[in-house]
Amino acid sequence: MTVLHRPFGAVSGFFTGDGVLVDGAILTNPADQTVLADTGPLNVSGPTGTWVDYLFAVTGVTNVALVYDIQHRDSTNTTNLNVLRRRFGPGVDDKPFANKLAIGPNERLRVILQGAVTGEVQAAIEYTIFT
Repeated sequence: MTVLHRPFGAVSGFFTGDGVLVDGAILTNPADQTVLADTGPLNVSGPTGTWVDYLFAVTGVTNVALVYDIQHRDSTNTTNLNVLRRRFGPGVDDKPFANKLAIGPNERLRVILQGAVTGEVQAAIEYTIFT
């Protein structure tokens, strides 16, 4: 199983290209399992045509406490390859650390709400290629 998180201080390498921000909509009273943010297929392949290291972070804002999963999905978007559970509290999530993850061609990252909430929620995924 791939470890989904590593503090900035423990990461070495270079950023390649511009960072990307994928913001989800501001949702009111979202249901359980609502997709809060989704990168869509990440179609950059590495030198061997397989894996590329991405550095990504999830940020967002809510006026209620909630639980969400970061899902690393396969290229058909049918299976979770890795899942990391996190929590937002009311206010802004301050991105305490970024995450480094090897992602294959057309795999994706999603942020999924765990449990319905009564309030407003928005999440975003920021990512860049890291080599």
